[in-house]
Amino acid sequence: QRYLAHEGTVSLDFASRYGEDLLSALEELEERQIVHRDIKPANLGVGATTKSANHLTLFDFSLAYAPRTELQIGTSAYRDPWLRQRGAWDPAADRWGAAVTLHEMLTGARPAIDPSAAPDAPPPIAAERFDPSVRDRLAAFFERALQRDAELRFPSAKAMRHAWIACFE
Repeated sequence: QRYLAHEGTVSLDFASRYGEDLLSALEELEERQIVHRDIKPANLGVGATTKSANHLTLFDFSLAYAPRTELQIGTSAYRDPWLRQRGAWDPAADRWGAAVTLHEMLTGARPAIDPSAAPDAPPPIAAERFDPSVRDRLAAFFERALQRDAELRFPSAKAMRHAWIACFE
């Protein structure tokens, strides 16, 4: 969060690596049936565990064991606006928060989601801010990741991670 506030967006190299790191963490959580419930830049740390390269780490699991039906927890700007329709926190809501976070890393802004928009309206992503070399692939990624209907989004963090990696190939 501090990096984004002071430096702005991250490079494509960092975005690729950090996105893969974040989605790998979500993949691990999904395998363990844990829902984080507060995926956002402030709950991510960047550092080097070895001399090779910086990586992103997900932390602050303070909400992970709250009742799944407690829908008002987590940071509202990163919370799935259609979570209430599903009635309980689920992995799709964590993937939503990850998509908003990744969008912010790349563009410096969160997508301006309007819950009252028409159900078939495409998600309002800032595709014009994406690097032209990956714009179309990233736009397709976020259009799927930010669908109103959770069934139309990526079915798992693993699928989302593979799609993210493909955006940068």
